[in-house]
Amino acid sequence: MPPAGNAERGPRSDRWDEHDENMEADRNETRPLERVLSPFLAAFPPLGIYRFELLAEESLMLPAYSGSAWRGLLGSALRRTVCVTRQSRCDGCLLLGSCVYSTIFESPAPDRSERGHSTAVPHPFVLAVAEREPGEIDRGDSFGFGLQLLGSANAALPYLVHAIAQAGGRGI
Repeated sequence: MPPAGNAERGPRSDRWDEHDENMEADRNETRPLERVLSPFLAAFPPLGIYRFELLAEESLMLPAYSGSAWRGLLGSALRRTVCVTRQSRCDGCLLLGSCVYSTIFESPAPDRSERGHSTAVPHPFVLAVAEREPGEIDRGDSFGFGLQLLGSANAALPYLVHAIAQAGGRGI
């Protein structure tokens, strides 16, 4: 029996060593591409694309453009879900910079020097609502919307999912 650490190598271990060498060579070949692209990719924040499908528990009527209704529903449900101060307005709130609601719906500008004359930056979300004729959604029909979150707003997804569930429970 050979001493420990000096074991003979069989054909299987040779194949695995060769496999490991090939994997390392593949990784080294892609690294130059990663190095070239990384500054460009870092300039673009991550984009999360989500789809919410809902089931009508009772009939409901949608307006001609339901996007503003969805935005209002989502905003009020999110605020009810996350606001701990229960102030009527976000202005002056001590939590303004760290609150999920204000980050998504108020989008305060971080610093006057970075924002110029604006008091807010663009909201980090897009609602994608299907264009449809205003009309009734029958009980049992499915309907929904898309939500695209940009950058750090993706971290708010669990809060948004919860807010949508709460809104559905209250009635849309």
